Amino acid sequence: MRPLKDLYWIKIGIETENSISLGGTKIYLDSSYDPMRHTRQYGTVEEIPVLDSLELDIEVGDKIWFHHFVADDSNKVDIHPSDDIYQAHSNQIYARERAGKVSTVGSWNLIEQKVNKGTESTSGLTLNDKGDDVVLQGKAVYLSLGIASQGVKGDDDVIFSKDSEYDMDINGVSLLRMRDNDILAIYE
Repeated sequence: MRPLKDLYWIKIGIETENSISLGGTKIYLDSSYDPMRHTRQYGTVEEIPVLDSLELDIEVGDKIWFHHFVADDSNKVDIHPSDDIYQAHSNQIYARERAGKVSTVGSWNLIEQKVNKGTESTSGLTLNDKGDDVVLQGKAVYLSLGIASQGVKGDDDVIFSKDSEYDMDINGVSLLRMRDNDILAIYE
């Protein structure tokens, strides 16, 4: 059984990230508070579509990262023998990992956001003199072929547009996913 045009079937295990480990102790979270932040955003590809119009180069067995809307009951594939299979449209998929190597797909990029850490006072308090702890600048980590063809390389400092920043956990690293047109310039 294979999905049709642009639908990937993904095994995600659980819909929400409902626990964390803290000092070797497992702590359970109330995932109903800020549900978008606690939604599972990765899984393993079980079935690829007969036709992928975006040609994402995703294979069965790849780990993929996707939009938080995917892990919702409305996307559950009830006809699959496994009970934790969800469907994602190709435009909801941001990155894949194959053989330990992460790559973005389509026009998506993953950027490590620069954070203004402020200054530390003599008493040890952190003072934030800019009034903002987050800036619209970061380090390019994983790039699309489109943005790379414009001369952006991994580790380049880039400036990106406001409201393009969407935080994702990529193998334990907090990165922002954004489209090519959200990256505005290389910062030198």
